[in-house]
Amino acid sequence: MRKKNTPLYPVLEQEIKDRHIKKREIAESLYISQDSLSRKLRGTRGLSLDEAIAVHEWWFRDIPIEILFQKE
Repeated sequence: MRKKNTPLYPVLEQEIKDRHIKKREIAESLYISQDSLSRKLRGTRGLSLDEAIAVHEWWFRDIPIEILFQKE
């Protein structure tokens, strides 16, 4: 079981940090608020398949999508 406040998608979170990407930029690319993105990344809201594909295509094409969105 995942501990509270740990990322649902640790690889994605680490890549965001490593590449110095602002979550605000990712949220804007998905046409959602930064707060909505934060909820989706924590797992309190669902991340749709279309959103996951868009994040992969726009920001992380070099990482296989199944690795990028691997859960803990």
